Amino acid sequence: MTKLTSDTMIKLIEQLRHISRTRNSPALTGLVETTLADEKFIEWPASIDKHHSYQHGLLKHTIEVMSLCIANWNVSDTRRFNDGKTPINLETVLISALLHDYGKVYTYNSVHHDKNTNMSRWGKTPEYTKSLHIYKSIDKAHECLDGVLDEVQLQDVIHCIGAHHGRIDYGSLWEPKTPEAWVLHLADMASVFCIANKK
Repeated sequence: MTKLTSDTMIKLIEQLRHISRTRNSPALTGLVETTLADEKFIEWPASIDKHHSYQHGLLKHTIEVMSLCIANWNVSDTRRFNDGKTPINLETVLISALLHDYGKVYTYNSVHHDKNTNMSRWGKTPEYTKSLHIYKSIDKAHECLDGVLDEVQLQDVIHCIGAHHGRIDYGSLWEPKTPEAWVLHLADMASVFCIANKK
């Protein structure tokens, strides 16, 4: 399995911090530092046989999704959902995007690490299921955000994370029902099917 260069990884970490700094959200800034303190979040792939299936792939995919969420939010002058009335809460979207695949650190493990090349190969954990990472990501949201966000916004974040695959038969816990959940889902799909496969 390949890996990103050290320079690229450092730039990605700075890009993630830049996103949080420019949003004026203490909750997002704190969460970024919490995730970056987890070595697995930085080192792990986003998958082992599909998209971003290389060392540091989870970090790269997460930043792509957050960046796409911002881009989607910016293309609308009103920054509202298609009814023209419902405002899109970008803080909720970005917090959800940051955590949406965090649970991958629990569904994959390093099965071999080459000390000479500092590269790893990953396999699925024994308890792996298509939806397990979503449950684990929701657990992380509760762990980090209980008492930080109000209960309504926390539930909105949980809805976004649980719906980010878009359809239940694709592994979602439920389908998107809010503007924020749709923004996250579409950004995730763009990262997976467009950017990850770009030659």
